[in-house]
Amino acid sequence: MPMLATSVFATSMLAVSVLMPFVASLPLVSMPMRATLLCAVLFVLRCTLYTVGSNAVDPKEHAILSWKAQEFAYRQFSQDSNELPTLARGLFTEQVTGPNGEDHQRILVRGYDKFFNVGELAWTQPAAIKAFSTGPYIVSYKENGCIVFVAALTQERLVVTSKHAIGNRAAEEEKMSHAEMGRVWLQRHLARSGRSEAQLARELWDRDETAVMELCDDEFEEHVLRYPQDRTGLHLHGLNANAVDFATRTMEEVQAFAEMWGFIPVRFRTFATLAEVDAFASEVGKTGSLHGEPMEGFVVRTKMRNEVVRSTDAVQPPYKPGQTWFYKIKFDEPYLMYRDWRELTRTMLSERDRWNNLRADAVAGIVETTFLENKEDDADVVSSLHDHVAQAERDFAAEKISKKELKRVQKRLQHYHQRREKERAKAEIARGTAQPCMPLPRSQRPETHLYVQWVYDRLYGNCEREIEAEPALFTAFHEGHGIIALREKFLAFLETPQGQAQLQLRGGEAARDLRTDDRPFEKTLLIPIAVPGSGKTALGVALTHLFSWAHAQSDDVQNKRTGPAFLKLVESAFDKSGVVIADRNNHLLQHRDELVDLCLRVEPGEEFQYKGILTRFIKDMQTFRSSGNSSDDQIDELIWLDLGDALPASLDRILDRLCPMLGLQRPPQESIDAALCAAESYVPAVRKPLPSTVPKSSVPDYTVHPSSYIAVFVHLDAVEVAMQVLDTLPATAPYTSAHTLLSAIKEKGRAVARPHITLVHQMDSAAYVDAHWDTLFSLATRSVHDRPSFFLTLTQLAWNDRVMAFKVGGMHADAPFQDLSLTTHKTMHITVGTADAEVEAVESSALFGDTVDAYVVSIQERTVHGVLGFHSNPKKATNEHGPCATA
Repeated sequence: MPMLATSVFATSMLAVSVLMPFVASLPLVSMPMRATLLCAVLFVLRCTLYTVGSNAVDPKEHAILSWKAQEFAYRQFSQDSNELPTLARGLFTEQVTGPNGEDHQRILVRGYDKFFNVGELAWTQPAAIKAFSTGPYIVSYKENGCIVFVAALTQERLVVTSKHAIGNRAAEEEKMSHAEMGRVWLQRHLARSGRSEAQLARELWDRDETAVMELCDDEFEEHVLRYPQDRTGLHLHGLNANAVDFATRTMEEVQAFAEMWGFIPVRFRTFATLAEVDAFASEVGKTGSLHGEPMEGFVVRTKMRNEVVRSTDAVQPPYKPGQTWFYKIKFDEPYLMYRDWRELTRTMLSERDRWNNLRADAVAGIVETTFLENKEDDADVVSSLHDHVAQAERDFAAEKISKKELKRVQKRLQHYHQRREKERAKAEIARGTAQPCMPLPRSQRPETHLYVQWVYDRLYGNCEREIEAEPALFTAFHEGHGIIALREKFLAFLETPQGQAQLQLRGGEAARDLRTDDRPFEKTLLIPIAVPGSGKTALGVALTHLFSWAHAQSDDVQNKRTGPAFLKLVESAFDKSGVVIADRNNHLLQHRDELVDLCLRVEPGEEFQYKGILTRFIKDMQTFRSSGNSSDDQIDELIWLDLGDALPASLDRILDRLCPMLGLQRPPQESIDAALCAAESYVPAVRKPLPSTVPKSSVPDYTVHPSSYIAVFVHLDAVEVAMQVLDTLPATAPYTSAHTLLSAIKEKGRAVARPHITLVHQMDSAAYVDAHWDTLFSLATRSVHDRPSFFLTLTQLAWNDRVMAFKVGGMHADAPFQDLSLTTHKTMHITVGTADAEVEAVESSALFGDTVDAYVVSIQERTVHGVLGFHSNPKKATNEHGPCATA
């Protein structure tokens, strides 16, 4: 059976060997730049090594690499092929020896290039599709399952993979992996057609192609849409060439292949023009269904024009003339609504499981609460606040203070009561005596809000409505079963008079949709979306100089809570000008939601037009107009800028687009030059302090404090590795509790900054310190290059609701320190992080013992590298590691 390799370090070296020829071949790139590019590629690409053992027809053992790019990389780097070697989503390679004895990587499995929704990226905007695509347009139905690849490992042997993995799940899991179930269905289809795996292997070997399929089997794993028995199995929708550049067979060839080998052919339609595609998609999009069948969407297969026409308004897709490329059309209704329901249910189930655990702990008497109900202190505070209010009311009556000051004093009392109420409710949930709150859906659809209430009532029961809890409805939901049945039960409820009445109660008045308001606009909001330092402020200064527009800058806000203050700044700016530039990064949906909400609050009779200036996608960016975000949809126009352009070119492009939009005459060149001069000489009125990049001292601090320790500091992103481990585990209890803890660690910044294994700590017993400190201290305080380095093997992941850690199963020193003997009186482990600041990192040492309750799961072994070091840690000795943030 395929098995995950145990050495991540070795895999990284393989990655370097595979990518180095690519980087070295880049024209006009210096060696330092090549090193930078290689680091960038390794950062966005992750590879996993699988070993496929020999069998009766193939005596060879195969080492196969699965390549996976970070999701953001497809968006960030897809404009430049030099920054991401391939857009393939699903790529497996094997090192082979050529006829002349040279080693090279053979592409074994090749998935599609990552493709995007209409409007999701610059080159899938309608204008770009119109400018660079050509007919015929093949519109294939988007199946709602999981991807499976089938390719020839040898001339007689097949390999079946999921998008990024081969073989079975971890040994302790009962459920089959997607790759395993894909092979089961492959054998069923071949048996029906009277053919063998060896015959299919020979066919794919001769073609040097990968069969791309969709596994749709509700009995194995439900998704969103139901599949009838006659459409259950492997849907063949592509035959891709095993090559770097994306190439795939025509749909007619794919359909013939499916019929020949017994697979389910994918349904498709052919249109001659883009207008026909748009008309068809628009008609289906009205209901999200075709012939009564709910649709997730369509994949549109097109080709680049042979002669590319340069367009000032459209970004070219990253493909060559005549090359095939895809984009997709997804429907909000009902597919996305159904998917929201599924995810909201999972959230509520996770909260219920956590609540049940808390209740069990409460019965056992082991729950502590941080809510201190000190009645006397609370009464004193309330009495004091009431006295302040009474005094303020007297002062107001005597005209000693303003009404605004009186309201401020009254709000202090009100806020205190609200805060105490929240603390009380939080404590009751923590004790298991109060039910978790319902999640707040992002969608404003009344059906979704009613669905949340309906599911919540069936999870916990509702005495007022005389509804009993129905736990049987959710028994296998985490395993991917019962999703469709639960939804259909709710839809049946919606058809009842009671359901219709409750839906109508939640309907309310729809929010004003600016897209349907055809009155002449009076005010315009310009929303730049870009990374810091990309020239947003310079362009704002230039435009303000040209047109006397208002320029609201987030840098001018000095409050700790910059968000609300910035919105007030934008709102007040409209009193001075009909056009306002909202100058901040605006890369988060929350930022754009706030600006749209601000504009929705304007008095009737006024309307805004939104002009978005989108420059660059960045790692943490929430992509513009993705996932059906309603705020982004209400932005009327986009102006795409290139970070590589100089300020004059960017300003020219903005003026070319904005002036016709706003009915303005383009300023003369003299005025433009003056505006550029003003922008280039602009000095901010407010400069926010930047974090120092210069170390406080270039001399290492080797002062020994009571909290100092010696450790092996490892080169490891512990949170990322923990996330990778959890991604391989089912979304069931207790693993959901690990996801919850890891999310808290990330959100609260509680990850250990320097992951390490503590070998000896000044707080250890005197005898232990005396036996080990001097020897290790002399080695740990050498220059970095002269210290001992180690290879460590991670074997287990453990957690409770407070702390998470990896267990280290083995550790050995690299030459010339291979004879160095390291012993520790505790289980060797690496702390990932803690749930909050009140939890000390030292608690992780107990996870692998019998003194605390914890979940421990064996993982595929990972080898990481570390270096011996000393941490002075001049802080109060609260534990053997010091505070978590600096441990």
